Formats: sequence, C-alpha cells, structure tokens
Amino acid sequence: MYALIITALAGLPIFPLNPTQNDSVSTMNVHFTAGVVSPSELISAGPELTVKYELLFSHPFIIRTGLDYRFGRMSQLKYPKGGYHGFTFSAECLHYRGSHKMKGFAGAGVVYNYSRVSPDNPEFDSIMVLQQIDNVRIDKRLGYRIIFGVRRSDLWSIELRVTDIRTNLVYERDLAPNRYSLQRQKIKLSDIRFTVGYLLPLR
Repeated sequence: MYALIITALAGLPIFPLNPTQNDSVSTMNVHFTAGVVSPSELISAGPELTVKYELLFSHPFIIRTGLDYRFGRMSQLKYPKGGYHGFTFSAECLHYRGSHKMKGFAGAGVVYNYSRVSPDNPEFDSIMVLQQIDNVRIDKRLGYRIIFGVRRSDLWSIELRVTDIRTNLVYERDLAPNRYSLQRQKIKLSDIRFTVGYLLPLR
C-alpha cells in the first residue's frame, strides 16, 4: 500500500523529480499581481493590485511581505453608502513543490488591514441622517490569510487567497463642542481573492 501511495505521489506533475538546483526558485523576487476580490459582508466585489517582495528562506520555503490595495463599494442596505479603499500589509510563508516549468505552492500568513471609507453624500444618506452620524470609519485590525497557487516558468503565477479579518465599523457623532460619541459595530472583512501575477527576479 505504501509503495502504491509513493508511486502515485511521484507521478504528480508538480512533484519534485529534479535535483534541488533544478527545483528551486530565484533567491529574491518582486511579485506584481492583479485580480478580483469576492464580495464580503460589507463590501462589493472589486479589483485588487498588489506588490510583494519574496525571499527564498530555505528550500522549499519562501517568505514574503506585501501590500495589497483593493477598491469596492459599500452598498448594503444596513450600512451607509460609499466607496471603500482597503490597504492590507501581509507577512506570509509559502511551501512549494515542482520544477522550473511548473510549481505548486501553499502557505499562510498574518495581515494588517487599514481601510478608508468615503461616504457618497452624508447629508442625504438615510442611515447617517436618521442616526445623526457625522463620520464612518473602520478600525485597523490584524487577520490571517491562506494561500494556494501555481507558478509557470518561474515568471507567471495564479493565486487563490482566503483572507479573514474581524474588525469594527465605527460611527462618529458630534454632540457639542469638544464632545462626541463613538458606536462600534462588529463586521467581517473576509473575502476570496483570485489574482494573476508576474515575477521579476532580483537574484
């Protein structure tokens, strides 16, 4: 049984059949990606752009840091309407297997989200007017991410990333000079991101 399992694994197209020097990735890369992000509880689907720095830590592990930017719309009935601009800083570790022609990889990491909300017309938004809300923002918060993907010829990549961030939507109200109130509503910024990328080897 074990012989059959090992034979099946060895027959997979991404299984490393070559020596380490023929199976490894570039020591350093700059990785550019573009793609789409699924809708979440708060935000509509939208585009995403990222830039990442990758370092071959020890075969077969890659560590990378990155910055993602995504745009979306707040269009749910129970939230104020407006634009969403999300910046996500990430630190991830990837484990890869394959050859120079094709590699498969999986990994995980931590993310830190900074979001900016731009209400369309605060003076006409029914939720903001009825609840006397003067400003809306999202708390900065840590989360986590799981990554799956493939690379072709060490230059092109396709990735699927699952991100989960639990944070708060904050409503600010001005009560009087030097007086204000904050109301926090728990939200999830969880999403699925599909991207296509290009790797620029540095070394």
